[in-house]
Amino acid sequence: MSERLSFMRLRQHSTIRYESMIYERVKNCSIEEISREEGLGWEEVELIFNHFAKELEKEEWEAPERISLDEFSNLKGHKDFITTVVYLDKKILLDVIKGHKQDELMEALKAQPDAVREKVKEVSVDMWSGFTAVTKELFPNAKIIYDRFHVMTIINDELNKLRKLMGVHEKGLPHLLWKNKEDLKDEQKQQLEVILKEHPCLGIAWEMKEEIRQIYQSSRTFRGAERKLEKWIRIGGILYQSSASMIQKHLPGICNYFENHTTNGL
Repeated sequence: MSERLSFMRLRQHSTIRYESMIYERVKNCSIEEISREEGLGWEEVELIFNHFAKELEKEEWEAPERISLDEFSNLKGHKDFITTVVYLDKKILLDVIKGHKQDELMEALKAQPDAVREKVKEVSVDMWSGFTAVTKELFPNAKIIYDRFHVMTIINDELNKLRKLMGVHEKGLPHLLWKNKEDLKDEQKQQLEVILKEHPCLGIAWEMKEEIRQIYQSSRTFRGAERKLEKWIRIGGILYQSSASMIQKHLPGICNYFENHTTNGL
């Protein structure tokens, strides 16, 4: 893989997550081992490692205005977490922090001068309270934006729990419920329609999930989104008690998304 192709790949945030994981693993294993386990070429793994090593040599950030903090497990099925800091406007990795606990993040991020951190205007995070506390303390001039994809993940998780409580176990149904309505193929739409007609309560729950998606797609202002979400909380909270409570608790940060559409998912 050419260096140019690698840099093009790094423009996708999901790839930044994956490649930062590769970087961390190479520090503790051989390139050959990671290449074999991940199905990547030896040169590709080396290029990923060298690129991140070079980027992370820079001790001070380039005064970004919009960043994201995103945690994920270094190894699938393990509790070995790392946290990435991404400069959203330039789509580049600023830091890879070992761990995801509040004190670990505070220690690492305090390495940046106050003047740099004070220039950050937006921080996109999930709704884990540690990210919120870190952002408020270390980025005093930044708006907190709760990532829309994390909101939808919570909604979809509760929809799946409702499905189980309703005793609906048709094969492949969780995937159909999770997919966006417009992304369903004709055959899948017909299959889902039949199931939801047989289970009307589940049909209502699915429609409420789709309504949240429509709010994200159609709303253009903080206040407009706030009004729609408050209505959804009143109605959807009958079924989505946990999700509605979560949205109510984090409503300002969720609605901040609609000002600049900042999200972890580039």
